[in-house]
Amino acid sequence: MVDEERILMDTYSYTFEEYESDVKSLKNTLSDIENLHLVAVYRGSIPLVVHLSNLLDCEMSIIKLVCKSRVSFRH
Repeated sequence: MVDEERILMDTYSYTFEEYESDVKSLKNTLSDIENLHLVAVYRGSIPLVVHLSNLLDCEMSIIKLVCKSRVSFRH
């Protein structure tokens, strides 16, 4: 199997309905935190954090994370 074909087979389509459900869940989880300040990282999280910041009426920051080593972080 060609790498491109494998990548296409491993791709997941995240629907707008799933996004809406996840935003609602995150809003409910975060809504009781006092002085909430959300942080978005470049490369994908900015739209979600802007959306949540607007819904929760809280501040947000955007940061750029640079990792110059080849260390991998695993949990």
